[in-house]
Amino acid sequence: MNIYLDTETTGLDDNAEIIEISIISESGHVLLDTLVKPSQTVSAEATAIHGITDADLVGAPTWPEIKIAFFISLSNPIITRRVHLAMQAYMEQSK
Repeated sequence: MNIYLDTETTGLDDNAEIIEISIISESGHVLLDTLVKPSQTVSAEATAIHGITDADLVGAPTWPEIKIAFFISLSNPIITRRVHLAMQAYMEQSK
């Protein structure tokens, strides 16, 4: 079974942080769907793409607060390339 990952970020550069993450099973079951409070502001360019503003993220959980749910959602034996990329982004943010 495949899982699908979708993310939105604070910007378009290499330092952008994930601000929304959704993980959905192949059958359409939502495994995780949450906003994530970043340590930086959301760029105007990114907001123009996804519509998420800094105000939307005020009460959102941080990465440390959702990381257990994130890893549980990834406990599927088949991980797509996008999940791999998200893991790289997560590891960069955790430094």
